[in-house]
Amino acid sequence: MANPLADATDRRTQSRRKHPRAPVEWPVTIISATGSYQGKAANISRGGALVQLSHELTVGDIVRLAFEVPDYHDVIVAKGEILRSFPLKRGDEQEFSHSAALQFTEISEENLKYFTGNIAPEWKADYTDTIPITNDIAPQNSIKHTSYVPWILVIILLAPLCYLVYNSVQRKFDDENLISEIESKLLMIEEQINSLQNSMNMLIPLEEQLNDLQVELSNINNKLPDAGSLKTMSQQITSQNHQIQNINEKIKHINEVNLKISKNNQQDKDEEKEQYIVQKGDNLFQISSQNKITIQELKEINDIGPDEAIFPGQKLKLK
Repeated sequence: MANPLADATDRRTQSRRKHPRAPVEWPVTIISATGSYQGKAANISRGGALVQLSHELTVGDIVRLAFEVPDYHDVIVAKGEILRSFPLKRGDEQEFSHSAALQFTEISEENLKYFTGNIAPEWKADYTDTIPITNDIAPQNSIKHTSYVPWILVIILLAPLCYLVYNSVQRKFDDENLISEIESKLLMIEEQINSLQNSMNMLIPLEEQLNDLQVELSNINNKLPDAGSLKTMSQQITSQNHQIQNINEKIKHINEVNLKISKNNQQDKDEEKEQYIVQKGDNLFQISSQNKITIQELKEINDIGPDEAIFPGQKLKLK
Protein backbone atom coordinates (compact mmCIF):
# COMPACT_ATOMS: atom_id res chain seq x y z
CA MET A 1 0.00 0.00 0.00
CA ALA A 2 1.37 3.41 -0.92
CA ASN A 3 2.16 5.84 1.92
CA PRO A 4 -0.40 8.69 1.84
CA LEU A 5 2.17 10.90 3.55
CA ALA A 6 4.80 10.43 0.81
CA ASP A 7 7.59 12.87 0.42
CA ALA A 8 6.14 16.27 -0.41
CA THR A 9 9.26 17.18 -2.31
CA ASP A 10 8.55 14.50 -4.92
CA ARG A 11 5.03 15.88 -5.41
CA ARG A 12 6.31 19.41 -5.89
CA THR A 13 8.43 18.22 -8.78
CA GLN A 14 5.32 17.11 -10.66
CA SER A 15 3.35 19.55 -12.83
CA ARG A 16 1.21 21.54 -10.45
CA ARG A 17 -2.60 21.54 -10.82
CA LYS A 18 -5.04 23.93 -9.19
CA HIS A 19 -5.63 21.15 -6.62
CA PRO A 20 -2.58 18.79 -6.57
CA ARG A 21 -3.33 15.10 -6.09
CA ALA A 22 -1.89 12.68 -3.55
CA PRO A 23 -1.54 8.95 -4.32
CA VAL A 24 -3.57 6.76 -1.96
CA GLU A 25 -4.96 3.24 -1.78
CA TRP A 26 -8.16 3.62 0.19
CA PRO A 27 -11.12 1.28 0.04
CA VAL A 28 -14.13 3.18 -1.25
CA THR A 29 -17.84 2.42 -1.62
CA ILE A 30 -19.51 4.04 -4.62
CA ILE A 31 -23.32 4.39 -4.66
CA SER A 32 -24.94 5.32 -7.99
CA ALA A 33 -28.45 5.18 -9.42
CA THR A 34 -27.76 1.66 -10.73
CA GLY A 35 -26.32 0.13 -7.56
CA SER A 36 -23.55 0.05 -4.97
CA TYR A 37 -19.98 -0.95 -5.89
CA GLN A 38 -16.76 -1.61 -3.96
CA GLY A 39 -13.44 -0.25 -5.23
CA LYS A 40 -10.42 1.77 -4.20
CA ALA A 41 -9.20 5.35 -4.50
CA ALA A 42 -5.95 5.62 -6.50
CA ASN A 43 -5.38 9.33 -5.86
CA ILE A 44 -7.28 12.19 -4.28
CA SER A 45 -7.28 15.99 -4.11
CA ARG A 46 -9.41 18.78 -2.69
CA GLY A 47 -11.31 18.86 -5.97
CA GLY A 48 -11.87 15.19 -6.74
CA ALA A 49 -10.50 11.67 -6.89
CA LEU A 50 -9.55 8.82 -9.22
CA VAL A 51 -11.25 5.56 -8.24
CA GLN A 52 -10.95 2.00 -9.55
CA LEU A 53 -13.78 -0.54 -9.53
CA SER A 54 -15.14 -3.57 -11.40
CA HIS A 55 -18.02 -1.63 -13.01
CA GLU A 56 -18.15 1.04 -15.71
CA LEU A 57 -19.73 4.27 -14.49
CA THR A 58 -21.59 6.70 -16.80
CA VAL A 59 -20.10 10.14 -17.44
CA GLY A 60 -22.32 12.84 -15.94
CA ASP A 61 -23.82 10.58 -13.22
CA ILE A 62 -23.91 11.89 -9.66
CA VAL A 63 -22.60 9.34 -7.11
CA ARG A 64 -22.01 9.15 -3.38
CA LEU A 65 -18.67 8.00 -2.03
CA ALA A 66 -17.50 6.67 1.33
CA PHE A 67 -13.69 6.57 1.71
CA GLU A 68 -12.29 4.28 4.42
CA VAL A 69 -9.15 6.14 5.54
CA PRO A 70 -6.61 4.23 7.65
CA ASP A 71 -6.03 5.70 11.14
CA TYR A 72 -8.98 8.04 10.72
CA HIS A 73 -11.79 8.05 13.26
CA ASP A 74 -14.55 8.04 10.62
CA VAL A 75 -15.15 7.45 6.91
CA ILE A 76 -14.93 10.45 4.58
CA VAL A 77 -18.29 10.92 2.83
CA ALA A 78 -18.61 13.01 -0.31
CA LYS A 79 -20.76 13.46 -3.36
CA GLY A 80 -19.33 13.81 -6.87
CA GLU A 81 -19.95 13.91 -10.63
CA ILE A 82 -18.31 11.40 -13.00
CA LEU A 83 -16.09 13.30 -15.47
CA ARG A 84 -14.36 10.40 -17.23
CA SER A 85 -14.73 6.62 -17.21
CA PHE A 86 -12.32 4.25 -18.96
CA PRO A 87 -11.26 0.58 -18.85
CA LEU A 88 -7.96 -0.48 -17.30
CA LYS A 89 -5.46 -2.72 -19.03
CA ARG A 90 -5.79 -6.24 -17.75
CA GLY A 91 -2.73 -7.64 -15.97
CA ASP A 92 -1.79 -10.44 -13.66
CA GLU A 93 -2.07 -8.24 -10.58
CA GLN A 94 -4.90 -6.03 -11.86
CA GLU A 95 -7.65 -6.08 -9.22
CA PHE A 96 -10.23 -3.86 -10.97
CA SER A 97 -11.36 -3.52 -14.61
CA HIS A 98 -12.40 0.14 -14.82
CA SER A 99 -11.35 3.53 -13.54
CA ALA A 100 -13.35 6.77 -13.15
CA ALA A 101 -12.29 10.37 -12.54
CA LEU A 102 -14.77 12.41 -10.56
CA GLN A 103 -15.21 15.91 -9.23
CA PHE A 104 -16.43 16.55 -5.68
CA THR A 105 -19.74 18.44 -5.66
CA GLU A 106 -20.40 18.08 -1.91
CA ILE A 107 -17.84 17.49 0.86
CA SER A 108 -17.60 18.76 4.43
CA GLU A 109 -15.13 21.44 5.50
CA GLU A 110 -13.73 19.04 8.10
CA ASN A 111 -12.84 16.47 5.47
CA LEU A 112 -11.27 19.16 3.27
CA LYS A 113 -9.10 20.24 6.18
CA TYR A 114 -8.09 16.62 6.70
CA PHE A 115 -6.98 16.40 3.08
CA THR A 116 -5.07 19.67 3.39
CA GLY A 117 -3.32 18.98 6.68
CA ASN A 118 -2.74 15.24 6.66
CA ILE A 119 -2.65 13.93 3.13
CA ALA A 120 -0.64 16.73 1.52
CA PRO A 121 0.67 19.35 3.95
CA GLU A 122 1.99 21.52 1.12
CA TRP A 123 -1.64 22.21 0.07
CA LYS A 124 -2.03 24.43 3.13
CA ALA A 125 -0.10 27.20 1.43
CA ASP A 126 -2.80 27.78 -1.18
CA TYR A 127 -5.88 26.55 0.72
CA THR A 128 -8.43 29.36 0.44
CA ASP A 129 -11.46 27.53 -0.95
CA THR A 130 -14.53 26.85 1.17
CA ILE A 131 -15.90 24.34 -1.33
CA PRO A 132 -13.87 22.18 -3.74
CA ILE A 133 -13.64 23.35 -7.34
CA THR A 134 -11.43 21.56 -9.90
CA ASN A 135 -9.76 23.08 -12.91
CA ASP A 136 -10.78 20.11 -15.05
CA ILE A 137 -14.52 20.61 -14.83
CA ALA A 138 -14.75 24.36 -15.46
CA PRO A 139 -14.56 24.17 -19.26
CA GLN A 140 -17.00 21.26 -19.35
CA ASN A 141 -19.53 23.15 -17.22
CA SER A 142 -19.11 26.17 -19.47
CA ILE A 143 -19.75 24.01 -22.53
CA LYS A 144 -22.70 22.33 -20.83
CA HIS A 145 -24.33 25.65 -19.92
CA THR A 146 -23.53 27.13 -23.33
CA SER A 147 -25.32 24.24 -25.02
CA TYR A 148 -28.61 25.47 -23.52
CA VAL A 149 -28.27 28.95 -25.04
CA PRO A 150 -29.59 28.01 -28.55
CA TRP A 151 -32.62 26.33 -27.00
CA ILE A 152 -33.34 29.39 -24.85
CA LEU A 153 -33.07 31.62 -27.93
CA VAL A 154 -35.40 29.31 -29.87
CA ILE A 155 -37.96 29.45 -27.03
CA ILE A 156 -37.71 33.26 -26.88
CA LEU A 157 -38.23 33.52 -30.65
CA LEU A 158 -41.08 31.01 -30.74
CA ALA A 159 -43.00 32.55 -27.83
CA PRO A 160 -44.38 35.55 -29.84
CA LEU A 161 -45.26 33.24 -32.74
CA CYS A 162 -47.15 30.90 -30.42
CA TYR A 163 -48.97 33.91 -28.95
CA LEU A 164 -49.97 35.12 -32.43
CA VAL A 165 -51.19 31.66 -33.41
CA TYR A 166 -53.21 31.40 -30.21
CA ASN A 167 -54.79 34.84 -30.78
CA SER A 168 -55.60 33.92 -34.39
CA VAL A 169 -57.30 30.68 -33.34
CA GLN A 170 -59.19 32.45 -30.54
CA ARG A 171 -60.30 35.23 -32.91
CA LYS A 172 -61.50 32.65 -35.43
CA PHE A 173 -63.43 30.86 -32.70
CA ASP A 174 -65.06 34.14 -31.59
CA ASP A 175 -65.94 35.00 -35.21
CA GLU A 176 -67.59 31.61 -35.69
CA ASN A 177 -69.69 32.15 -32.57
CA LEU A 178 -70.69 35.62 -33.79
CA ILE A 179 -71.65 34.27 -37.22
CA SER A 180 -73.74 31.52 -35.63
CA GLU A 181 -75.51 34.07 -33.44
CA ILE A 182 -76.23 36.33 -36.46
CA GLU A 183 -77.57 33.37 -38.46
CA SER A 184 -79.92 32.49 -35.60
CA LYS A 185 -81.25 36.06 -35.43
CA LEU A 186 -81.70 36.19 -39.21
CA LEU A 187 -83.66 32.95 -39.07
CA MET A 188 -85.91 34.38 -36.36
CA ILE A 189 -86.52 37.56 -38.39
CA GLU A 190 -87.34 35.49 -41.46
CA GLU A 191 -89.94 33.52 -39.50
CA GLN A 192 -91.53 36.75 -38.26
CA ILE A 193 -91.66 38.14 -41.82
CA ASN A 194 -93.38 34.96 -43.03
CA SER A 195 -95.92 35.29 -40.24
CA LEU A 196 -96.66 38.90 -41.20
CA GLN A 197 -97.01 37.93 -44.86
CA ASN A 198 -99.59 35.31 -43.92
CA SER A 199 -101.52 37.91 -41.94
CA MET A 200 -101.42 40.30 -44.89
CA ASN A 201 -102.69 37.58 -47.21
CA MET A 202 -105.68 37.13 -44.91
CA LEU A 203 -106.39 40.87 -44.81
CA ILE A 204 -106.46 41.28 -48.62
CA PRO A 205 -109.73 39.24 -49.06
CA LEU A 206 -111.28 41.22 -46.22
CA GLU A 207 -110.48 44.47 -47.97
CA GLU A 208 -112.00 43.16 -51.19
CA GLN A 209 -115.15 42.15 -49.33
CA LEU A 210 -115.43 45.59 -47.77
CA ASN A 211 -115.14 47.16 -51.21
CA ASP A 212 -117.85 44.86 -52.51
CA LEU A 213 -120.04 45.85 -49.56
CA GLN A 214 -119.59 49.51 -50.32
CA VAL A 215 -120.57 48.88 -53.94
CA GLU A 216 -123.65 46.97 -52.87
CA LEU A 217 -124.65 49.66 -50.40
CA SER A 218 -124.25 52.23 -53.14
CA ASN A 219 -126.45 50.15 -55.40
CA ILE A 220 -129.07 49.94 -52.67
CA ASN A 221 -129.07 53.67 -52.24
CA ASN A 222 -129.50 54.07 -55.95
CA LYS A 223 -132.37 51.62 -56.02
CA LEU A 224 -134.36 53.00 -53.08
CA PRO A 225 -135.94 55.93 -54.97
CA ASP A 226 -137.04 53.48 -57.69
CA ALA A 227 -138.52 50.88 -55.27
CA GLY A 228 -142.11 50.08 -56.19
CA SER A 229 -143.23 48.86 -52.78
CA LEU A 230 -142.20 48.45 -49.16
CA LYS A 231 -142.15 44.69 -49.63
CA THR A 232 -139.42 44.94 -52.22
CA MET A 233 -137.48 47.33 -50.00
CA SER A 234 -137.95 44.99 -47.01
CA GLN A 235 -136.61 42.07 -48.99
CA GLN A 236 -133.65 44.11 -50.13
CA ILE A 237 -132.97 45.24 -46.55
CA THR A 238 -133.24 41.67 -45.26
CA SER A 239 -130.89 40.51 -47.96
CA GLN A 240 -128.46 43.26 -47.14
CA ASN A 241 -128.70 42.40 -43.43
CA HIS A 242 -127.76 38.82 -44.22
CA GLN A 243 -124.84 40.03 -46.23
CA ILE A 244 -123.76 42.36 -43.43
CA GLN A 245 -124.05 39.52 -40.92
CA ASN A 246 -121.89 37.34 -43.17
CA ILE A 247 -119.38 40.12 -43.42
CA ASN A 248 -119.40 40.63 -39.66
CA GLU A 249 -118.87 36.92 -39.12
CA LYS A 250 -115.95 36.97 -41.54
CA ILE A 251 -114.50 40.01 -39.78
CA LYS A 252 -114.95 38.28 -36.43
CA HIS A 253 -113.23 35.18 -37.79
CA ILE A 254 -110.36 37.26 -39.13
CA ASN A 255 -110.00 39.01 -35.78
CA GLU A 256 -109.90 35.67 -33.99
CA VAL A 257 -107.28 34.39 -36.41
CA ASN A 258 -105.20 37.53 -35.93
CA LEU A 259 -105.53 37.21 -32.14
CA LYS A 260 -104.47 33.58 -32.32
CA ILE A 261 -101.50 34.49 -34.51
CA SER A 262 -100.52 37.25 -32.09
CA LYS A 263 -100.71 34.83 -29.14
CA ASN A 264 -98.69 32.24 -31.04
CA ASN A 265 -96.06 34.82 -31.92
CA GLN A 266 -95.90 35.96 -28.30
CA GLN A 267 -95.68 32.33 -27.14
CA ASP A 268 -92.89 31.66 -29.67
CA LYS A 269 -91.01 34.69 -28.39
CA ASP A 270 -91.42 33.53 -24.78
CA GLU A 271 -90.28 30.03 -25.73
CA GLU A 272 -87.29 31.43 -27.59
CA LYS A 273 -86.31 33.36 -24.48
CA GLU A 274 -86.61 30.22 -22.38
CA GLN A 275 -84.61 27.97 -24.71
CA TYR A 276 -81.21 27.91 -26.42
CA ILE A 277 -80.33 26.37 -29.78
CA VAL A 278 -76.99 24.54 -29.57
CA GLN A 279 -74.42 25.83 -32.06
CA LYS A 280 -71.33 24.14 -33.42
CA GLY A 281 -68.52 24.21 -30.83
CA ASP A 282 -70.87 24.85 -27.86
CA ASN A 283 -70.52 22.98 -24.60
CA LEU A 284 -72.55 22.88 -21.38
CA PHE A 285 -70.08 25.11 -19.55
CA GLN A 286 -70.36 27.91 -22.15
CA ILE A 287 -74.17 27.68 -22.37
CA SER A 288 -74.62 27.71 -18.59
CA SER A 289 -72.23 30.68 -18.19
CA GLN A 290 -73.96 32.74 -20.90
CA ASN A 291 -77.44 32.16 -19.48
CA LYS A 292 -76.52 32.43 -15.77
CA ILE A 293 -77.48 28.87 -14.87
CA THR A 294 -75.47 26.01 -13.40
CA ILE A 295 -74.48 22.98 -15.46
CA GLN A 296 -76.38 20.69 -13.06
CA GLU A 297 -79.61 22.72 -13.42
CA LEU A 298 -79.21 22.70 -17.22
CA LYS A 299 -78.84 18.91 -17.21
CA GLU A 300 -81.84 18.38 -14.90
CA ILE A 301 -84.16 20.68 -16.92
CA ASN A 302 -83.30 18.94 -20.20
CA ASP A 303 -82.92 15.37 -18.80
CA ILE A 304 -79.30 15.15 -19.97
CA GLY A 305 -77.57 12.05 -18.62
CA PRO A 306 -73.97 11.97 -17.20
CA ASP A 307 -72.50 10.52 -20.41
CA GLU A 308 -74.94 12.15 -22.86
CA ALA A 309 -73.51 14.76 -25.26
CA ILE A 310 -75.24 17.75 -26.86
CA PHE A 311 -75.30 18.37 -30.63
CA PRO A 312 -75.73 21.39 -32.96
CA GLY A 313 -79.38 22.34 -33.53
CA GLN A 314 -80.53 20.82 -30.23
CA LYS A 315 -82.96 23.05 -28.29
CA LEU A 316 -82.18 23.30 -24.58
CA LYS A 317 -84.67 24.64 -22.06
CA LEU A 318 -83.33 27.32 -19.74
CA LYS A 319 -86.22 27.35 -17.23
